[in-house]
Amino acid sequence: MWRSVLIAFGLFLIILSALPSWGQANKKFRSTDSSFFRPRIVDFKHQFAVTTFLAARNLSILIRPELSNKLHKDSLREIEYQPNARQQLGLGLIYKNVSVSVGLLKIADPNRNKDRFGSTRYTDVNVQALGNSFAIEALYKSFSGFAQIPNPETEKNKKFRPNIRPDIALRYIKLKGLYITSPNKFSYRAAINCTQKHVRSGGSWAFVAHTYYFQTKSDSALVPSEVQKRLLVDIPDRGITAVGSGLGAGRAQVFVYKGFYTALVLSVGLDAQIKSANLLRIAPLFDMRLATGYAAKRFFVVATLINDYTFLNGERFKAQVEYRNFSLDFGYRFLAPKILRQQKFI
Repeated sequence: MWRSVLIAFGLFLIILSALPSWGQANKKFRSTDSSFFRPRIVDFKHQFAVTTFLAARNLSILIRPELSNKLHKDSLREIEYQPNARQQLGLGLIYKNVSVSVGLLKIADPNRNKDRFGSTRYTDVNVQALGNSFAIEALYKSFSGFAQIPNPETEKNKKFRPNIRPDIALRYIKLKGLYITSPNKFSYRAAINCTQKHVRSGGSWAFVAHTYYFQTKSDSALVPSEVQKRLLVDIPDRGITAVGSGLGAGRAQVFVYKGFYTALVLSVGLDAQIKSANLLRIAPLFDMRLATGYAAKRFFVVATLINDYTFLNGERFKAQVEYRNFSLDFGYRFLAPKILRQQKFI
């Protein structure tokens, strides 16, 4: 899987390096086309906005036992757990580089009723501070109650009943920083909360750094006993605890066409992890975020997808935790209230 990610990321960099939007146009173009001298990013006159959003989130834990027989073809070589999280409908406020959103209504997934997939209690907090050249994120995730999904194909079968694991609980805290080297060519504020606007396509090198605490635990082994017998392995582990920090580098690129835009940020790197056994291990780092939408003078709509990966290398198995957050936002800008215009902190 990781080799495929590296190959795709390399192709992404090669394609972007050939684009003229990186400022590699010839001198004749620069001297004759006045649009080259226009700014790539502009501020909207109205910096205060009210949004309504629909957010869907999901988290999966993928466990790969270490096998003595590397040629084992059993489909249960990978065990996946997913919570039964619900979608949210809510309201948000945006002013310059600060945004606050509150979920008001939870919407259950009709394809994941409690009888088949159990119930999940969860707390999901994501705080962002967006600047012209940086973004800081603080995340807190707590999920309790999962269901084992052996094979995606079996989920299409209405008679299939996942192995419900209410005893599995996951919690992690993560602080992440992202830095853009050319804020005059790419803006997080333009891509995410639409208080700025990308006028022309452009790109920049991007760097990411994060530190986190991760813990998952259960009353019985994470790898079910029947799976251990079938794979001829002995993995009694009931949980994983890890503290890690990592650095990564990549590319941020935005494509613009008549008010519509698509922004993509990809970064890869390495994590240094200290596990409960006090062993230092190295794991890959992968961060991806995608935003696409339309921004007019007052109205805007933006769809955002953020994939947050955590790779854990244990002694008897490897684990991959993927958190996916999709949000569809509709917003309208107003003149900011006088109390906001008078303050100087934002």
